Amino acid sequence: MIDYLTQVFSLVFAFSLPQMFSITYCCLTSFGLSRTGIVKRILLFSIVHAVLVDLLFFAFPEFMRLINFFSLSVILFILFFQFIPLRKRLLLSVCIAITYIFIEMIFGVILLQFKVQNDLLDNPIFILSVFWPTSTVLFFVAKYMERNKLRPAISIIRFIRRKRDSKIPLIITFFAVFII
Repeated sequence: MIDYLTQVFSLVFAFSLPQMFSITYCCLTSFGLSRTGIVKRILLFSIVHAVLVDLLFFAFPEFMRLINFFSLSVILFILFFQFIPLRKRLLLSVCIAITYIFIEMIFGVILLQFKVQNDLLDNPIFILSVFWPTSTVLFFVAKYMERNKLRPAISIIRFIRRKRDSKIPLIITFFAVFII
C-alpha cells in the first residue's frame, strides 16, 4: 500500500500537477479569465484534481478511467471556480479535459517512438524531459496571452455566434470527439 501511494504521489508531483496547472491556466487565460489571485485557485484545483485522478486511476477498469477523468474535471472545476458563470464553467471544464487528453496523446506518440529502447521508458528523467517542456511552453503561452490581453477562445466564440451557422459547432464537436 505504501509503495502504491509513493508511486501515485510521484506521478502527481512529477507529471499530473504541472500538466493540469499549465493547461488550466492556459485555458482560463484564453477565455480572458486570468486575474490576480486566480493562480492560487488554479494550483489548489490542480493539486486536488491530480491527486484524485491518480489515486483512482488503478481503482477503475480501463474503460472507466476516461469517464472518471471527465467527471472529476467537471465537478471539481464547477466547485473551485464558482465566480465564473455555470455555462462558461462547463465549457471551460470540457476545454481543459480535451486539451489534457490531446496533450496526453501527443506524449504517447512521442514515447512510442522510443518503445524499442525499454530502458528509456523506465527512466523517470527521460519521461520528465517529455512532460515538463510542454507544461512550461503552455505556461509561458498563457503568460504571453495574459500580458498582451489575447483571448483566442473569446474570438472563436464570437465568430461562431456571428456566423450563426449550425455546421461550425458540429465540426468543432466532431473534432473534439475525434480527439477523445
